[in-house]
Amino acid sequence: MDLTSGESKILNIISIANLAKKTDIERHLLSDNTENVNVDEMISTAIEGLMRKSLITKIHPIGVACYIITRQGNSTLMDLGDKTTE
Repeated sequence: MDLTSGESKILNIISIANLAKKTDIERHLLSDNTENVNVDEMISTAIEGLMRKSLITKIHPIGVACYIITRQGNSTLMDLGDKTTE
């Protein structure tokens, strides 16, 4: 499955965290924003794309929207990892 750079970064962040709020994702990307991109816009676009591809899902366990990775998302990450080691 083809992912944009932003989708790939955010999928990795959510995978590592297991459960991530948008602010957590934003904080992580801002600390690594060497490309001077509009982080808020990138997050919104990437999250929308990842949800449309069924790689993440939104839940509300603590009254705040949080994102978790799906089985398909984990599988996609493993496939991407395999491609980078070939």
